[in-house]
Amino acid sequence: MQKKAITLILLVLTLSLSAELIDKIVAKVGTDIILLSDLQKEMAQMQSAGLLEENTNPKDVLNEMINQKLIIQKAKDLNLTVNDEEIKAMAENYLKKVKAQYPNPSAFAADLKKSNLTESDLLNLYKDLLSERNLSEQILNKEIIK
Repeated sequence: MQKKAITLILLVLTLSLSAELIDKIVAKVGTDIILLSDLQKEMAQMQSAGLLEENTNPKDVLNEMINQKLIIQKAKDLNLTVNDEEIKAMAENYLKKVKAQYPNPSAFAADLKKSNLTESDLLNLYKDLLSERNLSEQILNKEIIK
């Protein structure tokens, strides 16, 4: 019995020593966390959407992500919602405009592939941005302008 316990402890120690860091928490906002992989994905999506300037500091993007989390938390506290169908239609319209800027669909697809994104990922990014803007406006109207 004692040999099994020692073997188990040695196995656990060996596994923990060979463990590698996969991701890490870069910010905590209330009960929400932002992982390094979330920040990297956000930057890739912003770059693909043409929203990321060449000299953008990752700390600035992280600060914006923190602000997004704060807005969403405040909106939940105030029981605010967005019209999902309206947001989806606006996002699809914006995606069509972005696609129209490319000479052909394959050039658009190639650009997405370079950023490791799908068209669906980009559409979701637009929906998130539009929802956040809508919630921000509602919070502004409710809390500040009254």
